[in-house]
Amino acid sequence: MGTSQCGAFVGKASYKKMQACVEYASVPKPTSSQSSVPVKVNFRGRCKGWFYETVTISWSGSLGSGSITKTISFPSNNSEILLHTITASVPVSYGKTTPLSVSVTVSGVNYIGSGYKPKATGTASIAARPYQRPAKPNYVSAAPKGDKWRLSFPSASTAAAPAQSRTVQVYTVATGKYVTLGTTSGSTWLTSNIGGNNRCVARARANNSSGSSDWTYGVWWETKPAKPTNVNAVKSGIGQITISWTDNAPHADSYRIRHYEDGVDRGIIGTTSGSATSYVATALDTSKTHRFAVFAQTVEGFTFDSDEVVSNTVQLDAPPHAPTNLLPNGVAKDAAQPVTLRWVYNSADSSPQTGYEIGYRLQGTSSWTTVSGTGAASSHTLAADTLTNGEVYEWQVRTRAQHPDWGLWSATALLPCSTPPAVTILSPADGDVLGSNQVAVEWAYTDEEGEPQQRAEINLLRNGAVVSTVQITDPATRQAVLPHVLDNNATYQITVVAIDAVGLSSQPDTVAITTLFTPPPDPLVDVAWITDRAAAEIIISNPSGAVDAVENLVERSLDGGETWHVLGTIPIGATWIDPTPHLIGETRYRVTALSDLPSSSAPVEATIQTKERAAWITYGPDMDRAIAIPYNLDIPSTIKPTGVLHEFAGRPAPVAVRNLSMPHTRTIAVSGAHLGSITEAETIAALTGDIYWRDPAGRRLWAAITDAGIKPDQWGAKASFKLTEVDHRD
Repeated sequence: MGTSQCGAFVGKASYKKMQACVEYASVPKPTSSQSSVPVKVNFRGRCKGWFYETVTISWSGSLGSGSITKTISFPSNNSEILLHTITASVPVSYGKTTPLSVSVTVSGVNYIGSGYKPKATGTASIAARPYQRPAKPNYVSAAPKGDKWRLSFPSASTAAAPAQSRTVQVYTVATGKYVTLGTTSGSTWLTSNIGGNNRCVARARANNSSGSSDWTYGVWWETKPAKPTNVNAVKSGIGQITISWTDNAPHADSYRIRHYEDGVDRGIIGTTSGSATSYVATALDTSKTHRFAVFAQTVEGFTFDSDEVVSNTVQLDAPPHAPTNLLPNGVAKDAAQPVTLRWVYNSADSSPQTGYEIGYRLQGTSSWTTVSGTGAASSHTLAADTLTNGEVYEWQVRTRAQHPDWGLWSATALLPCSTPPAVTILSPADGDVLGSNQVAVEWAYTDEEGEPQQRAEINLLRNGAVVSTVQITDPATRQAVLPHVLDNNATYQITVVAIDAVGLSSQPDTVAITTLFTPPPDPLVDVAWITDRAAAEIIISNPSGAVDAVENLVERSLDGGETWHVLGTIPIGATWIDPTPHLIGETRYRVTALSDLPSSSAPVEATIQTKERAAWITYGPDMDRAIAIPYNLDIPSTIKPTGVLHEFAGRPAPVAVRNLSMPHTRTIAVSGAHLGSITEAETIAALTGDIYWRDPAGRRLWAAITDAGIKPDQWGAKASFKLTEVDHRD
């Protein structure tokens, strides 16, 4: 049921009034196939009071006009009844709503007074008739417009299926996908620059509020192809030239070749496939010059030509041009060695070199000496001593090809001839043994023509590999200190090469050296006992010598010298404190002096014999504090394996399982240790870090103190505690 739209209550008395209402009971939403929909309207009445009588109901509006006389009855005060229902088919429109308006009048109601007529008007609207999906575009076409493309995609548009907009996309081989250009209310689109060397196709579809049509596809078209590169023309036979190029246009349909004869355009002489990279031009006039222009062409959709690329010029039958790039030119050579002359051959007709002729003479003279050769080689080697050192020569060359005549002579080049300089290493001498870790090199330089030394190169080698190079650019310098630090007991080679002012290099001079560094003097060593710590002080002095010591290596042996343990290194003038020597017996020390070469003295030993009656606890971050415990009591020691017993099903007795990573735990129980003061006892009880225990029985271990107790007495205090061995790491 819809909402009632009611008029005013009317009547002759407040308890005799009536109201008319219009109610839209059914207003269907049309489908795209419906041209009209049935609309149902109810006329309703409300009354203050009650009556039963015959009345006339009249209506007009969107559902037509009419009236009916019928008997109605209001059974009670303030009741509401259905007066009448009408139904009509209402036309609907595509894309817009249909407004509805219906009015009703009730007359002849004597109960409220014959002059009173209840009235009401009700409005509503029918939803727009949906569009049908639009038809797809009739076609899609593309036309070039400068460096852009105008796409056309018209489509039929009807009232039932209008094309409210059109979407256009372009696929390019370069991107490998369709890209949406945009959506427009029109039927054309101007693209941005798609770019050359591409292959494209467009598609379009129409859209409206009900959806989109199917796509309409255009035909493929190609954009302007890329031009070829590396276009080259080479004589390949009598009256024949082969033109080659690099193909840069993957979508080209063909390559076209234009011919220029003596500079005159003779038009297109050939066409190849789009993937070809060469063309052979035949029946050419051998008396004229020829060059060619190559361009790619596409014809799919539209015809486009790439830019033309022009080849070199070829003369089919002509002597070669003069050679160029003669070498050496202005660079001195040693005439006592073979001298190689080189040039660049320049063909005029693309035929290869078949021979050459070289002329040379002393600078300033008129007579030429000539040598010749055959083949395509662009070089010739003069035998050793053909020329003379100390002289300057001019030389030139000409070449011949398939044409019987020689080509032109080249420009002349200068060839100074000079004896290379010589060097001799003066220091160090070959086989020298060096006692230092650096080496200074000195050499002598000579040159027959008096050319000065321009630069020198000194190389230090070990096992054939260069480990250091020094370049000398001062012409007067004949010595250098190599920066590389030498190793002891090693063999090195030193080479020196000098280059004179005309650029000639000497033969390298080489010496071999070995190193055996001088040791510092043996140190003087003494050991003193520190009674209040049960420690040893190693006192060292270092005499001066040819090589001075810079530090001392200190070692200790607790087993009579069979094994040695490095305690550390200390600078010159310092002493070493060993906080844990033997309490009873012999502790050995040895000291080796070290230089910064590096070299080392012979080790010097010193021994201390001790007979200490007390046990000692040494502790502190630097192990520089100790407490003596009079050794006049029994100190039991136990070793407890770190294992447990496990019972297993089927075994008659437990099985011992041991932790192999820690094979045992050693403990020492100390009770009734009489100390000189209660302070010492409190210190022991408060120790929390690792301590080192030594006693006259020879036990030495890193341990932790637990279960400590203190009992004062008249002489000081007695301490009791337990030592448990720990895994100490420095």
